[in-house]
Amino acid sequence: MVKLADLLLLEKFDYYRIDQNNPLPIKEVQARWVTEGDKAYDHDSGVHGYYSIEQIRWVRPGNQLRDEPGSDYYEKLKTHVLNNIATKGAALSDGEPIIIHIGRNGKMKVGEGNHRTHICKNIFDKIEVLLLSYPSAKQKADLLMVKSRLDKLPVRFIFYQEVSYQ
Repeated sequence: MVKLADLLLLEKFDYYRIDQNNPLPIKEVQARWVTEGDKAYDHDSGVHGYYSIEQIRWVRPGNQLRDEPGSDYYEKLKTHVLNNIATKGAALSDGEPIIIHIGRNGKMKVGEGNHRTHICKNIFDKIEVLLLSYPSAKQKADLLMVKSRLDKLPVRFIFYQEVSYQ
């Protein structure tokens, strides 16, 4: 049952569009929600924007990983992400966005996609180390191609009054 207070609260929000291919920085999306109560419109695709792992990496993980690296689940998911990078040109498809919870209380966390985020961070970090090791021109081009496929991770925001860390 919908409460009148919830309906009145909804009327106070202003909505704005995020250009999916040139999205606002995550910190700006958070700041607009916290300070102004502005929420991004939901896109039909279920994805607000495509962000690089460098932009996502500072968002607090939602929980401790349920399945640690080395577990069957984690390794199968890692294989899936690597296959996507190799065959689809992106680490994640639109059907599996990283969902970020943003609270008016200023807290933000990854609500869904902690394993995928962790895997993408690890791949990115390994590429950065390999790029520092003076690879051949072909190896460098291959590494930069893989790195570019970590620049378009689908992200969906969910706006809450309060987000807590566990």
